[in-house]
Amino acid sequence: MTPFEILFLSTTVFLSHFAHASENVTPFNEGARLASIFSPDAESFLADISLAATTSCDIGKKTCNNKCIPLSGNCCLQGGYCESGNYCTATGCCPIGRTCSGSVRECASGKVDCNDGCMPAGAVCCSGGGYCDAGEICSQNETCRKPGSSGQ
Repeated sequence: MTPFEILFLSTTVFLSHFAHASENVTPFNEGARLASIFSPDAESFLADISLAATTSCDIGKKTCNNKCIPLSGNCCLQGGYCESGNYCTATGCCPIGRTCSGSVRECASGKVDCNDGCMPAGAVCCSGGGYCDAGEICSQNETCRKPGSSGQ
């Protein structure tokens, strides 16, 4: 073999490694809606109060785009978040160390479609964006609340 042929084969083998590292992007994860600290009856009277003053995230979560995500999640500027071990792309999430391209594939195991992203299976998908945990209700002020005695 000539030095040129050796260089060509080495380059081809090296580049083929990266071709196999490419995978499809996974959808962004939807953040959970913030939890309202007021009773259902008070929510309608508090429409003019800043959302930050009326809401919070549960322990072990942080805010991201006015939603709650796991502390280990990576908040994406495009909306939603990527789980630990993944980074944000223009269209979704990709495992660290990989190059993602192509169409967005299905949600990860244990997650289901919600709006334009993914949420934990069993959660309640809110029509205005985000989700609430099972047993909670999506409120009009983009928060979650436990069912109240007001019949809602």
